[in-house]
Amino acid sequence: MLDYATGLKEYTGIISERDAILVFSISGGAQNGSPVQELQYFDRPDGPKIVLFTMTSHSPAEKYADVTVLLPCVSRMAPDVFIDDAPVFYMAIELLLEAMAGR
Repeated sequence: MLDYATGLKEYTGIISERDAILVFSISGGAQNGSPVQELQYFDRPDGPKIVLFTMTSHSPAEKYADVTVLLPCVSRMAPDVFIDDAPVFYMAIELLLEAMAGR
């Protein structure tokens, strides 16, 4: 498991179509120089399945993802109130890991 996408290019030789890459990015690579942009190296016919978990619809990383899971962005639902999106995002990751561990 990589906790940061920088260096993904180094894994292109060992990751194949039998693998999957799960990407967790609140912005979906919307910032300039985002390491999520390195997903372009896996955008090939024999590449892995890429699943993107994000809170940003139409994010740059979506063009590389086979599946995009759009999580609710609570700060946009209530713009008058200070609400942090990170807890919702991290809860989604925890639920996914729990579900995977239960298999």
